[in-house]
Amino acid sequence: MTDLDKEKLFFTIGEVSSELNLDQHVLRFWEKQFKQISPTKNNNRRLYRKSDIEVIKKIQDLLYNKGFTIKGVQKYLESRSDKQNINPNELTDTIKSSIDKLKKIQNKLQLK
Repeated sequence: MTDLDKEKLFFTIGEVSSELNLDQHVLRFWEKQFKQISPTKNNNRRLYRKSDIEVIKKIQDLLYNKGFTIKGVQKYLESRSDKQNINPNELTDTIKSSIDKLKKIQNKLQLK
C-alpha cells in the first residue's frame, strides 16, 4: 500500500479501488467469488482491512500476472488457508516426534 494511510484500520472501496487500479465492481464481484475477502459493512459501506487488501493483491497477481482462472485461484486460496489453520499443538507434537526419530537414527549411525 503506497497511498493508503498505514495508520488507518479500515479503507473504503473507493480507496482500495484507486490504490490497486481495480474497478469497484470487480472488488464486489471478487467478494462473492472469494470467501477470504470479507469487508466489514457499515451503513451499506464496505470497509476493507489490511488483511483483505493483501488477499485482493494476491488474487490480482494470480489472475492478471500468473494466468490463473477464478476456479484456480479459489483452489489455491483454499489450499493455503488449510495450511494456515494447523493446530500449533499438533505441529509441536509432529516436530518433537520428528526430532526423536532423527536422534534415534543419529544414535544408530554413531554405533556403526
